[in-house]
Amino acid sequence: MRIPMTPTGYEALKTELERLRKVDRPQNIRDIAEAREHGDLRENAEFKAAKERQAFLDKRISEIEQNWGRRMSSRLAQVPATPWFLARPSAFVTWNQTN
Repeated sequence: MRIPMTPTGYEALKTELERLRKVDRPQNIRDIAEAREHGDLRENAEFKAAKERQAFLDKRISEIEQNWGRRMSSRLAQVPATPWFLARPSAFVTWNQTN
């Protein structure tokens, strides 16, 4: 099933994925390394927090990558120029007609 998305939403998701891969994930790796240097990992709250953050980041990256192929950018120009077009039952449609 294809998931429609506005061009702005598509770009926002693309930007989020890049940020997760290039900024957040490397920072998290550094945080884990720094927490390991503090000693005993069983009682190290920083290490546990960094590992939880790592799990969250990995899950979010995986979600975006798995659903990427199902997402499609919908262009408003593709909508017919008549007020009689079909919309999904749960869709909100606003029609502004200019004369």
